[in-house]
Amino acid sequence: MRELLPYLRLVRGAALRSLLLGLLLASLAVVGAVGLVGLAGWFITISAIVGITGVASFSFAFPSGGVRAFAILRTLTRYGEKLVNHQATLLFLARLRVYFFERALRLPAQR
Repeated sequence: MRELLPYLRLVRGAALRSLLLGLLLASLAVVGAVGLVGLAGWFITISAIVGITGVASFSFAFPSGGVRAFAILRTLTRYGEKLVNHQATLLFLARLRVYFFERALRLPAQR
């Protein structure tokens, strides 16, 4: 763990903010996925029960709208999470490259 400390110090500023935003977006994507699976499962089950019993008062519009909303939420947050985390990774790699080049310049020149 002690060997990683110099590298962890490179994650600061914009890279840290991007990582935290990516974590938030990933969490929202998981919420959207769980909500989508749960609501879709309930919707299929209740639709089957309504079909078997013949109840005519069930509205299909609200649950189907919820399924669409969860699907859109999951898609947008997953896309945003990938964009933000790629930006954070590239920012970290740029800092890591500078870190290694600065240390390489201090090494004695060898033939």
